[in-house]
Amino acid sequence: MCNIFVSWLSAILLLIQTHPSLASSQGAAINTTLPGLPYPEDAIGTMAVSVAELRTGLCNNGAPALPVAELTISEVHAAFANGILNCSSLVNAYLQRIDSFDTRTGLNAIISLNPDVLNEADRLDRMLKASFSSSPPNSTNGKITPQERLFQQHPLFCVPILVKDNFDVVGMPTTAGSVALAQNYPQKDATVVERLKSAGAIILAKSSMGELALFPIFSVSSLGPGIVRNPYHLGYTPAGSSGGSAAGTAANLALAAIGSDTGNSVRGPASHTALVGLRPSIGLVSRSGMIPLRFDRDTAGPLTRTVEDTARLLTVMQGFDPGDNLTHVLSPHNDSNVNYVRNLTKNGLKGARIGVLAGVENLPESDGEILSQFTEALADLAAAGATIIPDFKIKGNSLGTRDWDVNRNGEGPALGQWFAAGKWQDIWKCSWTIRAGFLEYIQNSTITFPRNLRDLFEQGLYHPAGHQALQLAVHDPVAPSTQDQSPCQCGTLEEDMCRVEFRNNLIKSMNRDHIDAIVYPTWSRPPLMIGKKADGWYEGNNSPMIAPHVGAPAITVPMGYTEAGLPGGLQFLARPFQEAKLLEIAYAYEQFTKKRKPPPLFPECKDPPPQVEGFAALQTAAG
Repeated sequence: MCNIFVSWLSAILLLIQTHPSLASSQGAAINTTLPGLPYPEDAIGTMAVSVAELRTGLCNNGAPALPVAELTISEVHAAFANGILNCSSLVNAYLQRIDSFDTRTGLNAIISLNPDVLNEADRLDRMLKASFSSSPPNSTNGKITPQERLFQQHPLFCVPILVKDNFDVVGMPTTAGSVALAQNYPQKDATVVERLKSAGAIILAKSSMGELALFPIFSVSSLGPGIVRNPYHLGYTPAGSSGGSAAGTAANLALAAIGSDTGNSVRGPASHTALVGLRPSIGLVSRSGMIPLRFDRDTAGPLTRTVEDTARLLTVMQGFDPGDNLTHVLSPHNDSNVNYVRNLTKNGLKGARIGVLAGVENLPESDGEILSQFTEALADLAAAGATIIPDFKIKGNSLGTRDWDVNRNGEGPALGQWFAAGKWQDIWKCSWTIRAGFLEYIQNSTITFPRNLRDLFEQGLYHPAGHQALQLAVHDPVAPSTQDQSPCQCGTLEEDMCRVEFRNNLIKSMNRDHIDAIVYPTWSRPPLMIGKKADGWYEGNNSPMIAPHVGAPAITVPMGYTEAGLPGGLQFLARPFQEAKLLEIAYAYEQFTKKRKPPPLFPECKDPPPQVEGFAALQTAAG
């Protein structure tokens, strides 16, 4: 009992240290405005910088600057191969941007830096230098260069990546944003982290997240530096729970990021920050070494600025893992030789058949600007060679008298329902699975407290915004009462009758209409203003409707911007394990429209010192 009390007291002290407003009155927000765009006060944090400072840039800290904004993996590798850049310089440039922009603007994308990152960069530099010892830059002699061979062996060579803080990384705490887990130092990398490292990636930092992955609309926690803000407008949310991964990548604090997606948490934040975000098929990517929200629906996925970089990360991340049984049970398609980049072509939409999800344009709370973007996106898809199939419906239901409907026949958005036994059944229910997944992770960790979700809840070691969700997770009975019993019994993708029915009829309906992918807005509304009360958990969020329940892959791509400069995203969904086709379609749309624009509040660091070798050449490569 004494040890438990000491752990609890230490956690409370840390909570107060990281959130001084808990111990003192909160100061007034700085009065900051852009023309027509007020930056509101909010109840969770204050603005940390004036707009005047944002406009001038904040990279005046003496660090050597490199033009890294909007760089891609292939551009970085070209700079390495040409001898105009090394790994340490690249990593230092991103560290400089984190130091200059993250907490000083109140973006709050980063929760912790990798203490070993510079040593790792130095190790990779030695490998890069060794490749030049046998061949100078651009010397091929008709053969593959040593640098090309190096990048084939390590396809993510020196790619600085943000890792959502619910994935284990050796040498860094895995907290899931919870003060209760501040001292959780894992002994082994999560499988996806291990694979990223083996491919040459650099784990630059852990990203802030919605605590325990509970929040789909915002990202705030009891341990992080503050609420995560949208880099396109700091008064708005980037959504959750992978908000830090999204905000950091969008603001060019790293080259790419990974997150987890239970119902929304990769695609939602990616959409709100003009990124590409992929939720892979359940069973394609291992979740071993990840603090889960719900293992029956969780996946791990990349967040990047381009579809090509998403394909590069997925190629490395996917595959069988004995630590995650679903990668064997659900994925007969796992292939160690797969390369999702090979099939990417600008002509990927020619001949493709794209089904428009019926009723999605008439959902309640839909925003006119987002719907206008969606109409334009459909026209772009057609102009790029796709055949648009309007009013695509998922038909068939052996469990009930109604087919699945995006608005449940007028009863409200179908965020996780299937009609069975005479009513719309909630297939999101059973919050006890949250505590079961947490317990499984804790039992395989070295921390002594908390030992379960009840410990965390009863000691109050969480952000107040999570109270209701945690209360349900702690007290939800494993066995439903007689009146609550239904055909949908909280089972896995292979066991739950409603999920099986949903999946089978989705595939049958796509086959019936010869559909390659379904399309819909990722959100039907723009990002929510920080401080504004959310109306329930919907807020126009369309990501939870289909993919989490049927295990299908879905990807969001930048679709446009509102007049206020806030991004909107277009989501494509394919049949389970058809990631190659999905990426091909998304890439063709991206290349045809080129909608992504970097956030103007996070510019390139100015005036690099003249002694930075290769700056001009790198600037050309980046441009």
